[in-house]
Amino acid sequence: MVRRPTLLAPPLVLGTVLLAATCAGEDPTGGRRAEAGTIAAAAAATATTVSGAGSDRRPEATATTTPGGPGTTTRPDTAARRPVLRFAGADSVAGWISVDDTVMGGRSDSTVAWRDGALVFAGTVSLENNGGFSSARSPFDPAIGAAMGDATELLLDATGDGKTYVLQLRSGPSGRALHIARFRTTAGTAETHVLRLDRFEPVGFRLDPLPGAPGVDPAAVAQISLYVLDKQAGPFSLAIRSLDAR
Repeated sequence: MVRRPTLLAPPLVLGTVLLAATCAGEDPTGGRRAEAGTIAAAAAATATTVSGAGSDRRPEATATTTPGGPGTTTRPDTAARRPVLRFAGADSVAGWISVDDTVMGGRSDSTVAWRDGALVFAGTVSLENNGGFSSARSPFDPAIGAAMGDATELLLDATGDGKTYVLQLRSGPSGRALHIARFRTTAGTAETHVLRLDRFEPVGFRLDPLPGAPGVDPAAVAQISLYVLDKQAGPFSLAIRSLDAR
């Protein structure tokens, strides 16, 4: 159930109204708040290197991944990584909430927690009652955009479960500009997902494409969200260690 708290077209297959209540407006009407934290910056680190293939789902903003986590490299990167999100302690997830399809009568359930230096987004997606999604959302914070600045890509260090997830960036003066990209995880494998910002897709509140809408302005991003949807029923777990820009 949802408790109060406080970066498609046909491929989006969970119904036409399911996401409306959770994506529209400024803040969701409810959500399960994470136990503690802030969006914090850390000292800049050297970028890991990348290889491999990205998501097979639209939008194709997901570029490359590096299996094996830190220490697994195939070519050197020269650009420095600018920290956007770090999860050094339990307080680093304060203000994050989970918002599920229960707001529209579904039965999916998720939590956001901190564990071993990572934000862990986990739960179970149910397709009952026309449901089919769970999400985790950061607090609104202009410091996110300040950290991204003029970046051209994001680097997401994560360990997943083989499912495909959506990274959403919310920006603009009213926070109503939404852009998304999918990334596919490999079960139990630490990876760096490289997401080109010029390939994030502008979408509406139901995550439907908005052809011709402006691309994402990284300096204006004020919220980051994660989604699991696409009729991927069953348990899921995604551990995010960091998000960097470059």
